[in-house]
Amino acid sequence: MSKPELIAFLHEEIVKQGPIPFSRFMEEALYHPAFGYYTSPGEKIGPQGDYYTSSSVHPIFGELLAKQFHQMLLSLGEGESGYTLVEMGAGKGSLCFDILRYFQRESPPFSAA
Repeated sequence: MSKPELIAFLHEEIVKQGPIPFSRFMEEALYHPAFGYYTSPGEKIGPQGDYYTSSSVHPIFGELLAKQFHQMLLSLGEGESGYTLVEMGAGKGSLCFDILRYFQRESPPFSAA
């Protein structure tokens, strides 16, 4: 989908400052407050959106990751405390939700920690 306002904004910046790096182009294309993909209205992920991610297809993806995280953390010897899992690029938060739900169901002590 073409966004004439974004194109005009980028064109003006290039005219004023000269060539811009690809990273700057992507920053504006994705996050410009008025014209960016992620800041524009509308569903992005799922059946009504533009794409699917593994975590938005089925909760089993998050549960499998949670099971692996649990095994890994237990094997590190710290038991069920002392670690923080961070989800980067959370989208709708479904991956984090599925991981937490797994821990709550399968290992309440780990979940509490």
